[in-house]
Amino acid sequence: MRKPIDKENCTEIGYVKKTHGVSGGLHLNLADSITDSIETLDFLFLEIDGLLVPFFIKSISSLGSEFAKIEFNNIDSKEKAQKYVGAKILIDKADIDFKSKELSAAFLVGFKLSDSKLGEIGTIKEVNDYGGNIVLLIDYKNDEVMLPFNEDLVLAFDQNNSSIEMNCPEGIFDLME
Repeated sequence: MRKPIDKENCTEIGYVKKTHGVSGGLHLNLADSITDSIETLDFLFLEIDGLLVPFFIKSISSLGSEFAKIEFNNIDSKEKAQKYVGAKILIDKADIDFKSKELSAAFLVGFKLSDSKLGEIGTIKEVNDYGGNIVLLIDYKNDEVMLPFNEDLVLAFDQNNSSIEMNCPEGIFDLME
């Protein structure tokens, strides 16, 4: 029996927006500028019932920086494709070339966050965009903290160890105590 894919090694890059045509095509809504990274991949993961399932790519074409049209090998009808509308799309973190891209906060889900003064804070659970204001949802001492994100606050970024060190706003974690 195969073991499930480890979600800790993957990052969410978007979701299936809608079907396309009658032959099983899908429109994807993707994190900004990720299209270049996935065009070279053999497969993507779709989250189904909490598990990551690999779907092998038959063809993919960019529809701008945040959208793509894709066909998977085993989805050959609109009815089959409809089952996956709304599914989260993930890829292995190793498949993202961070060096050739601007740091996108969406890729930080699952990363361990450390503060320059307090040390390890917790795991980034979600990344939300409130009208251009990026906010990280952090699991901190069995509670959730919303942390404003700005690339200027990043001190260290380690893709291999899925960790990021920031200069967090002073006193933000004191609110939880």
